[in-house]
Amino acid sequence: MSGAASIGLDLGAGKCCVGSVRAGAVTVLPNAHGDKTTPSFVAFTDSRSLVGSDARDQATLNPENTFYGIKAVLGRNFSKTLRTEPYHSNGGNSPKQDPKPILPLNEEDPTMLPYLPAYSTTEDGSPVFKVEYREENVKLRPVQIKALLIATMKSDADHTISGVTYAVIDVTVNFSNAQRQANRDSASITGL
Repeated sequence: MSGAASIGLDLGAGKCCVGSVRAGAVTVLPNAHGDKTTPSFVAFTDSRSLVGSDARDQATLNPENTFYGIKAVLGRNFSKTLRTEPYHSNGGNSPKQDPKPILPLNEEDPTMLPYLPAYSTTEDGSPVFKVEYREENVKLRPVQIKALLIATMKSDADHTISGVTYAVIDVTVNFSNAQRQANRDSASITGL
């Protein structure tokens, strides 16, 4: 890894940021708008894909093709009928309590993920989102949508440091191995 430029990505559910280490100190790099953070929005229009504040700003006009919080479905399997995995939240179970059963996300129930467009599931249980992009109906998996977000963050870093090929990407502590692997897959789609 010597000589190659590396970045650190914080891909939050609400906002993302990219940083690098320079002279022993972490520097948060600005995005194309000059901001230190980028909203975690991805949108598809008739002419292009949008990421960040551009996608957020048009979300009310194009909600069926705008994604926010894709992290919630990344690497998740929707075919399980009942899960009893321990989970962490701001309230509820503590690690010493027995885990409560978590019902699967129901694709017919729009209240489960109200901030994501409608989706269907594949035979293996992974979600697939149908969007209208460049006047075509396109099916996208969450890793592909997350890859657009990572590619934008990488591009923003490339304006400051050239030749970024490696990245350290934060992962939420309660992510499963499948969710961690989905993050890796998203990064590898972008060439990191």
